[in-house]
Amino acid sequence: MVARDSTDPDIKYLNSKDTQNYLVDIKENNFSLKGAVLHGEYLFVLTCENPPKLLCDKPTHHSYLANGKKVLAAGTLIFDRGALLKLTNNSGHYQPTDSEMLPAIKALYMASGKMLEIYESFSSSPPRAYLVKELINSANFAEAIFQSGTSETDPDEQRYGRELKKDLVEFYANIVSYPLFFQSKPASQNHS
Repeated sequence: MVARDSTDPDIKYLNSKDTQNYLVDIKENNFSLKGAVLHGEYLFVLTCENPPKLLCDKPTHHSYLANGKKVLAAGTLIFDRGALLKLTNNSGHYQPTDSEMLPAIKALYMASGKMLEIYESFSSSPPRAYLVKELINSANFAEAIFQSGTSETDPDEQRYGRELKKDLVEFYANIVSYPLFFQSKPASQNHS
C-alpha cells in the first residue's frame, strides 16, 4: 500500500477537535466511545502524543484516525459489552510487527483489568493467535515466535514509528509501559 500525502485534497484527516469523537474512555476496565459502551470490532491506533491517545472507529482507515502520522500501535480491538477481549496488529497501512505491538498488548491487558485474552498476529501468513497471559511476562516477542515456529516480517514499506528520534522512542516506551495512561484523569486534574 502506498502512503498518501496528508496534503492530498482527496484524503481527509481528523483535526484535533474531531479526534475527541474517536477517543476511547476507559473507566473501571470498561471501554466506551462518546458515552456508548464498545461492542464488536473496531480499528484502533495508539497515537505518538503525550499522553498517547487510544482512538478507534468502525468504518475508517488507521491513517485517518492518526492524521497520517506515526503511531505506537495499530490494528483491531474486539469488545464484548465494553470488555476488551481480543487485539490484532491487522493494519495494512502501518503494519506493526509483533515486537512493536508487545508494549501496547501489555498496557491494554492491564487497562482491560486483565480481561484481554487473545492477540492475533498478522505478521505471518496465516495469522497466528497467542494467549495474552503467555506474552505478559515476556521481555520480547521472540520467545513466543520461537515456540510457534513462525517469524516476523519487516518490509521496508512499513510506516510504523521506526523513524522517531531515539529520545522519543524511549519517552513513548516509558509512557506505554505505564498502562494507567489510558485511564481518565479525575475532573480536578484536567487542566486542558
